[in-house]
Amino acid sequence: MTATADNGHSAAHPFAQGAAIDLAAVPESERKRAFDEAFEYRGDITLTLTDGSRVECYLFDRRIGATLADSFVRVMESGGGEKRSIPYKQIARLEFTGKDTAAGKTWENWVRRYVEKRLAGVIRPTGPDCEMDCEKAEQLVPVAGAIRDHNAKIEAVLDALKSIERRLEV
Repeated sequence: MTATADNGHSAAHPFAQGAAIDLAAVPESERKRAFDEAFEYRGDITLTLTDGSRVECYLFDRRIGATLADSFVRVMESGGGEKRSIPYKQIARLEFTGKDTAAGKTWENWVRRYVEKRLAGVIRPTGPDCEMDCEKAEQLVPVAGAIRDHNAKIEAVLDALKSIERRLEV
């Protein structure tokens, strides 16, 4: 699946602010992936429906049925608008239009920034439970990386199992 924006993300995660996909032009498996990415995205998206109308919204839930025809997304319209359900089959285009509020905010990055601020004296603990030894915090950064790598390996195994499962269904 190719997003139409140069968003700086790797091929494993091609969707970021400005990316868009015409759902009618891609196979069903790619449409499912696009909806999964939209669900993981923490910003507003814009849906163009098959009737030509556009809905600017935040996708907060998806209900996956046996087929795409049985599946739908649940969205909250931008600006505090109403919540509504929209069947996948009624969505012609998906655009990642709002800023992803979680972009670049990994726990590993947070620890690194915290340690840098502590070492610079910007952050000072204010109570007995707030004291954090910077040296210990620095040791957590590689641990976070190892956890991320471990999770990626688990995802790869799950993908392989799903592939085997699909072949067995045939």
